[in-house]
Amino acid sequence: MIGLTARQADCLRFVAGYIEKTRGVGPTYSEIARGLGLSNKGRACILIQALIERGRIRRLNGRHRAIELIAPVPVPRLNGEPLIFIPVHEADVADV
Repeated sequence: MIGLTARQADCLRFVAGYIEKTRGVGPTYSEIARGLGLSNKGRACILIQALIERGRIRRLNGRHRAIELIAPVPVPRLNGEPLIFIPVHEADVADV
């Protein structure tokens, strides 16, 4: 099995956390892009394709949100809940 880049590993953890949190529903490309702070969903598509080629996930043809993990992925947790990385933009944070 081919290794992953840091960005691909981030994407895999995001997808695993999303699937766990939603009880089996996979994220859309737009949700992946937003969750990883990517500029567009095309970049998310490239990351997902790389994960497919590396044997980490598979897509079920003809089904929306159909991303399946090949092997379990450790997902960081906070108080028992899956921790999904969502970038916080400076404009979103009030001055403290």
